[in-house]
Amino acid sequence: MNIRGTEGLSPADLQAEIARGARFVVYQWCLSLLVITLKRATRIHYLKPGQTGFGPGFLWSLFSLVGGWWGFPWGPIYTIGALWTNVRGGIDVTAAVSADLATTHGAEAPPPLIQAPAAGPRWCAGPLAAIGVFVFAIFAWIAGTQQYASQHRSVALVNGLDAAYTATVDGVCHALRPHSVAELELAEGQHTLVAALPGGVGETRFTFTTGDNATVVNPDTAAFIAEETTYYGTASNPTDKGPAPIIHSGKEFYNLRTPDFFLREFPRSVSMSKYETRTSRSRLAVYPDIAIDQIARIVLTNCGRPAMVAYLRSLGEHLPNNQIVLATAAQTLEPSEAKSFFARHLATRPVLVEWHRHYQYYLQNREPDTDLTAEYHRLAEAEPDEGAFAYLYGRLLDDPSEEHVWLERALAAKHPCAFAHGAIAYHTAACGDFASALATLDRARQAGLEGLTQSAQRIACLVALHRFTDALHEFNALPASATVDFSRANEELHLSYLAGGKSAAQHVVDTFLAHLPAEARQQSGDAIRKSFESQIAYYEGDPAPSAAAVTSDDKDGTKFVAALCRRDCTGAEKALAALTVQDSRSWLMLYLSAKLAGDPRAEVYWKNAATAWAREPNGHRRLAAHFAGTKPLSAAELVDFPMDFDEKRIFLAALGLHDPANRAACFARAAQFNVSRQFPHHLVTAALATEKL
Repeated sequence: MNIRGTEGLSPADLQAEIARGARFVVYQWCLSLLVITLKRATRIHYLKPGQTGFGPGFLWSLFSLVGGWWGFPWGPIYTIGALWTNVRGGIDVTAAVSADLATTHGAEAPPPLIQAPAAGPRWCAGPLAAIGVFVFAIFAWIAGTQQYASQHRSVALVNGLDAAYTATVDGVCHALRPHSVAELELAEGQHTLVAALPGGVGETRFTFTTGDNATVVNPDTAAFIAEETTYYGTASNPTDKGPAPIIHSGKEFYNLRTPDFFLREFPRSVSMSKYETRTSRSRLAVYPDIAIDQIARIVLTNCGRPAMVAYLRSLGEHLPNNQIVLATAAQTLEPSEAKSFFARHLATRPVLVEWHRHYQYYLQNREPDTDLTAEYHRLAEAEPDEGAFAYLYGRLLDDPSEEHVWLERALAAKHPCAFAHGAIAYHTAACGDFASALATLDRARQAGLEGLTQSAQRIACLVALHRFTDALHEFNALPASATVDFSRANEELHLSYLAGGKSAAQHVVDTFLAHLPAEARQQSGDAIRKSFESQIAYYEGDPAPSAAAVTSDDKDGTKFVAALCRRDCTGAEKALAALTVQDSRSWLMLYLSAKLAGDPRAEVYWKNAATAWAREPNGHRRLAAHFAGTKPLSAAELVDFPMDFDEKRIFLAALGLHDPANRAACFARAAQFNVSRQFPHHLVTAALATEKL
């Protein structure tokens, strides 16, 4: 008989030990092996008289606790059974061992010297206490882990705007950089967030909850959130792309299903069972750096028009002073959608001037027959203390002198409107007085008016004054996007060239390429460099590279510019005809090119420009009426006609060629506006040179 602890004892010795109180005990153990759970008995343990058997009972119980729980369903059941047996002292097999000893050796068991203890289970206080402490420690660890997890839920706090702002969560302030994600750890439950959004109105306050789900909080509602899935194969690398991502946008917070990776990229490889040939993983991705207009297009493509409209409405609700939001809505929404969108804040007080400006811009371009002047004249008269309405009415008027009266009224109102300074500066600059326009813009800045429109005006005036370094500084002070922004890079390229020449512009190109992601630089770096260098060549006086850089895949607008650089009127006309909108500026550039080439089609292009003026806002219908002979303007009014700088140089150069009697005055003013080296600088320069012929 294999009995642990009886080495060196004869059967007679064992019988004598039993008579003195020795016991023989068997313990139980449990082990789970994935889908199989084993429950077995140990060897017989010999316990000397007075020995409790704590050690072996505790060890086998500990073994069961560690190795027995994990099978389902029998793991917990068998483990509890083994623990119950062991803490009661094991299974006493003394009587069976004694009988076996007597049978094996052919003799009766000697009478005991003392009375043998009664058979049956015995409680072992020591093992029971130790196992109790161990079980308590396990449950305490589990409870502690759960408590820690409930107090440390991961939350993504996102800023989807170009400007920084702070968000206070439960009284704790978090500074959010432009286009950034901050990962917080918050307790499970309800939380309160308060933020003052740039471009918003007042304080934004809302509550959100955290729990077992993944939580993303986006106070400005401008960011783009996606639930993505990818597949992995036996090669341990991502294989084909997963299903289309689930897109979320336009909400202050999201509680989404918990992904495999939260705010983390998919790894290059994952662990797989040897029985698997393919597996999938999910992640929650936050894209705070995608521009608002791009998000609108993505949502439209992937989620449909109602989702895009809902996204823009949410942005309008939270960011009614954000020019990018308003411009995107004006360019994207259909008339019925736009009217519903803009109706939200037309009655808001204080007056949201940017909101009304974009509302006017939308209707002037999309529904030009709408009588906005009557609507805003009524508002200006009904609320004379609101300088905003005097400004908004004045900017709709075609008569510059009458407009000026209302702009002055806007500044003198009880609640003055600083936008009137910008409008006055616009008219002053149109007359070629850039220094006075700049001083007026300074007054607007002192009154608290800061925006993309005002900064663009300042930069244009500084360039016209040949203060190129100051213009570059003004540009660099603008908030930069976190994304790859080619339009910003183009503007920086131009201003750097004006301020520092070709080497300074080349430095901008090198810096831009150096900051591109490695993959984008490898795939498109050469094409991007070629595009930038063709622009530098244009600044230097050589339009040919700009024309040569165009491919058949480029947009029709790009092809139009390339054809004009080649002085190819036929190609330019074809590209222009393919465009959805054929504005007066494009027809005037085509007129300049044809007139310089002696092309008889030039007069047709001039008439097309006049037709386009009749459809355009910003006083252009006055030009259509003048050239139609119904309401003539004086030569001075034409030369001082309010336009943005680029359009002004094109219009005056074309007018000088078309009207020889006023050519000198038109060309002189056009030269003031032709300081920019960007297209169509050389086309305008060639037209101005004809005065000397």
